Amino acid sequence: MSDTAKHRVFLFFCALTGVFLVAAPWDKYIAIPHFPMLEQSLQKIPASLGEALIIALLLIVLVDSAAKRKLLREFAEDVSLHIIGRWLPTELRSYLEEYLTSDIVRKSWTIRYNIEQCSGHAKFFKLFTYSDSYIENRGNRDRLYPVRFEVEESFYPELGDTKILSCSAAAESCPGKFEIDPNDYDGFRYPMDNKLPQTVENNSQVIAGTLKIPAGFTFRLKAESVEWFRDGSSIPFFSTYPVLSTQLIVNYPSDILDVFVDLSYGAIESDAIFEPIETGGKWIFKKPMLPGQGFSVRVYEKKSKKPASSPSRVRGKRKRGGGVQ
Repeated sequence: MSDTAKHRVFLFFCALTGVFLVAAPWDKYIAIPHFPMLEQSLQKIPASLGEALIIALLLIVLVDSAAKRKLLREFAEDVSLHIIGRWLPTELRSYLEEYLTSDIVRKSWTIRYNIEQCSGHAKFFKLFTYSDSYIENRGNRDRLYPVRFEVEESFYPELGDTKILSCSAAAESCPGKFEIDPNDYDGFRYPMDNKLPQTVENNSQVIAGTLKIPAGFTFRLKAESVEWFRDGSSIPFFSTYPVLSTQLIVNYPSDILDVFVDLSYGAIESDAIFEPIETGGKWIFKKPMLPGQGFSVRVYEKKSKKPASSPSRVRGKRKRGGGVQ
């Protein structure tokens, strides 16, 4: 007989014993005429023991089942990464585990670039960036999300100053609630409040802090900035958290500019859906964006001949995330 079968038989006999102790007529079996108080106490003891035994068996069954489920879940979570990445070196598997166990996911992200030519400077252009994303805490406990809005100082200060125009975070939804009041949760609105001060770090304007996202909640993060660049520039954009759905909208004067989009995790021709719009174009990326992945937008002055694949002048490295990292 297996150990499991023996365990079940033992529990069955314990249950029968408990039922017998509760149901037996102990007032007939235990009789002490000269000590009625003692007689009553002794008659109650077997029934009480039977009730305790039955309750203990119920707890064993419930706790044992829950413990097994928890153990199985923990085991599956622990070995799943090693099964999936069994051909990878241990060091790489440990690095990937950080991303596979993340509770924070960006459900959707819309990035819009508005590009305008500078008046009196044909080779220079003004870039307005608008970022709108929804971030969800898919875990079962509150998480602190590191908010960071960052734009590089202008390479051409004579044309204008780089600025973070606005940024905000507000609670959007929660499972089990039809409506929530964003004011009940700790968000922020820059420059309306001073919860996140603006600083300068490594030649970049930065607004950074932490945002507490309760378990199951979704927050909406928005940002707006203005920058200046020259014809031939490349504008990189990378994410630090997984993004399920991403779309890029670029509004630009198509009569004087050519705009090209490159993906760091696929081919733009096959891994994105392009939709022409009246003022430019829209790209909907087919695949989720993982941490460290992103895209870049290259801008050229329109010529009769198509420009080379590599830009004639690439801007310095910039940490961008539509302002939100």
